[in-house]
Amino acid sequence: ELTKFGFSETFYVFREFETISAAELRSFSASAIAIAKLSKTIPLPCGLFECVSCFAVAVAGQVEAGVAESVRQGMPTKHFAAFEIPVLFNRSNGQLSYLEKTPIWGCAYYSGFRSQIARYLGHAAAA
Repeated sequence: ELTKFGFSETFYVFREFETISAAELRSFSASAIAIAKLSKTIPLPCGLFECVSCFAVAVAGQVEAGVAESVRQGMPTKHFAAFEIPVLFNRSNGQLSYLEKTPIWGCAYYSGFRSQIARYLGHAAAA
């Protein structure tokens, strides 16, 4: 879609985990953004009127202590003209966790990212 500074492609990558640690979530998120960059359909390089957003959605049966808080309060990895947005759904308590802050890098986008998460994934948490 044509957006703020050119074209934007959005990807949701899902993976189930029996249990998840902060390190496993970071690794999954890094793999998801790499997949998104390889899968984009607009041939322009990121940064040349092209942007990629990737929501790495980890669905976990058990979540190690502090992982959900690190998702809500930690800063996402920076990429040039790409956004890596980790999301955690804890099946044991139905809690959906995602970044609550607005980083300076990409600040024009994060309110929209949170709206997309709530709109597309929020119902799963309520179910």
